[in-house]
Amino acid sequence: MSNRIVIIGGGFSGAMTAAHLLRDLAEPARITLIETRPTFGRGLAYSTEDESHLLNVPAGKMSAFPDKPDDFLNWLQSRFPAQSFEPSTFVQRRVFGEYVASVLAEAALDRSSLVEYERVNDTAVSALPADDILRVATANGSTFDADILILATGNPAPSLSLPQSLRESRYYIHDIWSERPWRTGRRDDSILIIGSGLTAVDAVLSYREHGFRGKIEMLSRRGLIPNVHRVESSQYKFDPSIAKLPLRQLARKIRNDINGEGNNWRSVIDSLRPHNQKIWKSWSSYERSSFMRHLRPYWEVARHRMAPDISIKISALRSSGDLTITAGRIMSVKDLLGQAEISIRVRGGNDRTIRANAILNCIGAEASIRRTPSPLLASLLRVGSITPGPSEMGIASDENGAAISRASGVSSEVYVIGPLRRGDLWETTAVPEIREQAKSLADRIISGIRSSNAGIAATGG
Repeated sequence: MSNRIVIIGGGFSGAMTAAHLLRDLAEPARITLIETRPTFGRGLAYSTEDESHLLNVPAGKMSAFPDKPDDFLNWLQSRFPAQSFEPSTFVQRRVFGEYVASVLAEAALDRSSLVEYERVNDTAVSALPADDILRVATANGSTFDADILILATGNPAPSLSLPQSLRESRYYIHDIWSERPWRTGRRDDSILIIGSGLTAVDAVLSYREHGFRGKIEMLSRRGLIPNVHRVESSQYKFDPSIAKLPLRQLARKIRNDINGEGNNWRSVIDSLRPHNQKIWKSWSSYERSSFMRHLRPYWEVARHRMAPDISIKISALRSSGDLTITAGRIMSVKDLLGQAEISIRVRGGNDRTIRANAILNCIGAEASIRRTPSPLLASLLRVGSITPGPSEMGIASDENGAAISRASGVSSEVYVIGPLRRGDLWETTAVPEIREQAKSLADRIISGIRSSNAGIAATGG
């Protein structure tokens, strides 16, 4: 059979691409969805079982479908009829994972009889050319032939850009979601978290939910923590004509707008969202590098915010002294009996030494595709099926997600969705952006299959 579509990654990106294909494809095809985790549709973000982990976006903006904005709210009300949900409600992330899984399951049940569909619980480790197809190999020894390969693997593994003495410490935890140290540590341990973004906040909440009562310190270069979502009235409207301004002028314009009478910073930042990808594309490589080096930390804490209930918990922990946040960086780590001794250079201050029973890596995903620990992506990069995106971030792709190969340019075989497109789009990690990509990508693939079949029919093939 031709039209063999293999999707690697069964989180939101892969699940919604599969769902659109299953719903709309009426041509002979086989869709294979490969996911490492035992559940499909949840991915890393929505597979958490911790009740304290809430969505960072209110429910009214979390529909899986761009053309059905109330779909998630309607599903919530149907799934939990005894509860009341508002568009401003922040629900548990695991509940959203259940919703995505139900969307995928429903699409599979309603698919055309011409479409075969299989779900594979395994890890893809390579994808290599074989005649006119790509042959995907998995960790368990299976192979799957793909006429079309969709990379929907989500965020890469955590960055390794840390001191060697830290990475070699027996108290260092590289991947907190695999090891989940809050389940095994002692209640009164001392914990050092490298990073102070939303992942670090998740780690703090998990420790507290599992009965931890010790001290936690977050350490990041600037000591910034995500701001909180808040409903505020504002008449501010972003002028799309300024989206093509150079970085320096645009930053000045945004700063002036935030300080303008009757405005608030949240409304100004939110108004930029529909234009973020166009702004990023319009910048030169120098401007992108400048943004990453100087402005990114401030943008991240303003753009990616905490739910109000989470902010209350974090503020209470800081007030009690159970959580401290330090601006600085690790200089060295020395393992002692039962603890690590960490030398820290405090930003704008003196060096100091602390001790911790565990050191967690929460600094975020590795941006460079060349440094990825993924054997799958490394294999595709090695044979030239994919190339690095702008600023060495993610995978280079065209406007519809087709990968840019080393030899032939725009690929007709490999497609990319979600965080792997960060170099081209920057803003490509959240549901509102990815749901648009999933629908657009599915439409493109279906259109290609129909055109190919029509061509074959016209020539009597």
